[in-house]
Amino acid sequence: MSFANPSDLVRVSNMEPVIDHLRLARFIGAMEKRALEQGIRIETSSDFESLQEVCRDLSNKAPLSALFSPDFYELGPADAFWVKGIDDKGDIVHTQAIRRDFLQGTRLDLRLRQALQRLYCRSPDEPAELASLPWSPGMQNITGTVCYHGEIWLQRGKRGFRGKGLSAILPRLALGIALAKWDPDYVFGFTNPKLAFKGIAAQYGYMHLQPGGVFWEQAPESIAPDDWIAWMNRRDLIYLTQHLP
Repeated sequence: MSFANPSDLVRVSNMEPVIDHLRLARFIGAMEKRALEQGIRIETSSDFESLQEVCRDLSNKAPLSALFSPDFYELGPADAFWVKGIDDKGDIVHTQAIRRDFLQGTRLDLRLRQALQRLYCRSPDEPAELASLPWSPGMQNITGTVCYHGEIWLQRGKRGFRGKGLSAILPRLALGIALAKWDPDYVFGFTNPKLAFKGIAAQYGYMHLQPGGVFWEQAPESIAPDDWIAWMNRRDLIYLTQHLP
């Protein structure tokens, strides 16, 4: 019996995976079909002024994050999209959004600290202050083409859709679309500690989770003072979209 040279095995294991676009398209289609079976029709859009209006009109959803706000960023089809879930009455019952940024030559923690400082820490009417504590080690390793995933909301209540397994379907749908569009090096999002302990990020499909995503001395309204970060690298993302939940 012969065995492969160990060095050959190392080279094979370090090879970057190749996206099977047909398989990926089937994955996206399967997620859309499962959402439709639960009563949610999926549309995508790159009109973030529309998303901002949607967030204002929904009484039980937080305002649109500044990182997706058309007041601060010119986002379009080349660098961002959002997912709209519509029920059989035509009402919006689900949202989420993903944007792409190029971080070549820098790290996520450095770029994000600059962005949050600019967006939140200069308003005397809504004071906010970032803590000087170091952020998670995971953030310090994230660079290259990076996607931010947020605005995940699903209608609750009597006509709501929670408790139907959609938390394992809808976020993966958006992640699959982002992989097909941009083939990013990393994708990340934030969750508050309460949801982190409930395993929500794992339900969404994320494979890495750390406290210390962002520390605030004084957090803006609707933002936790100690968000956790969830993330995946390209290899994780391809692996995720090869398996139906």
